[in-house]
Amino acid sequence: MLRGVGIDYTDYGGLQIGTDVRWQARDFQFGAAHMRGDIKGTGTFTFPVPDVGMVTVPTEEHSNDDHTTQVFGQFSRGKMKIDAEYRNYYRDQQIFNDATNIITDMNAWYLSGTYRVASHVELGTYYSRSTLDAQQGEFFGVKPPPTTGHVYDKVVAARFDINRFIAVKVEGHFMDGVGNIGMYPDGFYAADNLNGFKPKTNLFLTRLGFNF
Repeated sequence: MLRGVGIDYTDYGGLQIGTDVRWQARDFQFGAAHMRGDIKGTGTFTFPVPDVGMVTVPTEEHSNDDHTTQVFGQFSRGKMKIDAEYRNYYRDQQIFNDATNIITDMNAWYLSGTYRVASHVELGTYYSRSTLDAQQGEFFGVKPPPTTGHVYDKVVAARFDINRFIAVKVEGHFMDGVGNIGMYPDGFYAADNLNGFKPKTNLFLTRLGFNF
């Protein structure tokens, strides 16, 4: 069951069809992919009504247009590797039993590079940009204004291969923006930021990986 704010989905999914094409040269790899989906969700919507209390009604949503397109490339030679990718996600969906619709258009790309400075140490960096534009149709006579949001992320990282099975990775993130709050895919979550959002976020994290 998928849970949202006042919404419980008992069924969510649908047919998805995609294609993926790649071309491999000696040091290069290029590719493109496209996927279309016919997504539908059914469940219940619980909301407060003055002088009545909490009311639960059936709810349904479905996509009019749901597609993702991406292009990507990789260059690898010796101790160096460079990756890049661009992706567009577009969704036009009817929600609340066709009461209104929401259109989201997300564009994102990243560029990354790594260099193995020693047999057990690899240094890397990447930069990513994600921008989401959203607009909602008229809902009970009100049409909200379009909204937009972004997350730009600069990263420095180091990977330490303990042995051929275990690796430790440390990353420093320097982020600008919080995404488009309240719109899917929204970015940062209000439930995790009860004191509000800051325009910039710095984050240090470690990862432990196992390879078998």
